[in-house]
Amino acid sequence: MSEEKKFAEGLYFNEPREGSPEWILGSISVEPKRFTDWMRANYDKNEKYLKIDIKMGKSGKPYTELNTWKPNQGGQSPNNAPQGQQSPSQGNNGSAASFKSDTFDEQIPF
Repeated sequence: MSEEKKFAEGLYFNEPREGSPEWILGSISVEPKRFTDWMRANYDKNEKYLKIDIKMGKSGKPYTELNTWKPNQGGQSPNNAPQGQQSPSQGNNGSAASFKSDTFDEQIPF
């Protein structure tokens, strides 16, 4: 049972430029209007975070996709679970700690 992919519209992962230091993994470009419209349409109010995976396509180019995995879904093995995820409030400025209560209604400054 395969769920349809939801590509993150307006959010793009770019591979590092040639000659970049090895510690540069890449960059993210955001098209603000398109991305916030997509976020509003795909945000699950019952979830604390909207999670987006960076994946490698068969073409060899990276892309971004909405992570819809939820724990305890019937038929999914623990190997499908997202790994290495850290709460945005850990190690960051903590601004994402109140994400669940956000409604995205005119609060995004761009």
